[in-house]
Amino acid sequence: MQKYKNILKNREDAAKKLFEVIPMSRLKEENWKLVAVSKAGLKLAAYIKGTLPNKVDFLFSEGIMAPNNDECEVARVAEGEEIVIHKNWSPRLRYNTIIFTAKRTENTKRRF
Repeated sequence: MQKYKNILKNREDAAKKLFEVIPMSRLKEENWKLVAVSKAGLKLAAYIKGTLPNKVDFLFSEGIMAPNNDECEVARVAEGEEIVIHKNWSPRLRYNTIIFTAKRTENTKRRF
């Protein structure tokens, strides 16, 4: 994993590189909605959108980290309690573990 650190200089650099790989003609023609999951993601979405009429939306969500590695996000639970599991991690982790963690995260947030 160390070799992947610092491959992007900053968020602006990330936005430029992302812009290069997104099929912009399809984004415009199919009227894709850009969805951000963080404040930084909103800036990326705004950069990608540019002057296009596409909408930008924000999805409130919380990362679910691997049980033994708090730096490794394996899934994300959204505001409506939908869970998105990273496909490369799902075979290695038990689905029940991810669901339990998601419910615990949601319950913790409700108490505060």
